[in-house]
Amino acid sequence: MTTKKTIKNWRRGWKQKAKQLLNARRVADLPSTFKVWEGPSALTGDPIVVIASCAGADPSANSKTGDMVQIYILPKSTSPGHAWINGAINAVCPDACEHRRDQKGDCYVNWSRLRAAWERGLVAPALPDGYLTDAIVRLGAGGDPSAVPFHVWIKLLDGVKGWSGYTAEWRSLPIHWQRLFMASVATPDQAWEAAAMGWRLYAASLSEADDRAYEAQGVKACLSHAVDLPCVSCRQCDGTDNGANRPSFYIPLHGAIGAKRRREVDNG
Repeated sequence: MTTKKTIKNWRRGWKQKAKQLLNARRVADLPSTFKVWEGPSALTGDPIVVIASCAGADPSANSKTGDMVQIYILPKSTSPGHAWINGAINAVCPDACEHRRDQKGDCYVNWSRLRAAWERGLVAPALPDGYLTDAIVRLGAGGDPSAVPFHVWIKLLDGVKGWSGYTAEWRSLPIHWQRLFMASVATPDQAWEAAAMGWRLYAASLSEADDRAYEAQGVKACLSHAVDLPCVSCRQCDGTDNGANRPSFYIPLHGAIGAKRRREVDNG
């Protein structure tokens, strides 16, 4: 059985296997960034790229997720910050995402900070199959997985210890996407709708009143928020593949803009 301790220290054993796979002499030689896939967006047809970051010797510093390989889905032709401003973000973020700049504009992702990972990813090599065996990965640290063919995710996740992933495109995706991803919803009404379609869900909560409404549906508070348990230790946001009857989760709207909106609603 995989214990919390082995999950927390997954990178230790993984690094040795990765060295052997790449015939690398030192752990420091393992590439931190590599290209997973590139091709036309399933949303718009524009060129996009899938980039893995924090995939080398150094762990992710994300305090909410803990040490996970971070997977970004990004436009290929323009930097993430520019894409957020000029609309090119449509290639990786579906219309269904209410947090886009042309909608509520409260996305928790700081797109301008992804420029370095994007630039590295454009020139990073593709690595051999199996490089992420025994790793724990986060699908969609930026961008929505629905922009990428499903078979890419199946191949990427083969052999991993765990993952998290969310999609705002849950209304239109085929049912097999429920295996790997949570439905990203923005209201209690959407939570009812997604659950009725068979999705486990992860909800952004705009107010304390929404918190109570989610809880009335059996949706649990995200453990990273409720008890400070990082995603790498929780590993519950992985769709239905590891159990369809597990709970869904909500989290208070966060990020600089999202947290401000929630405070405004709660304070009247």
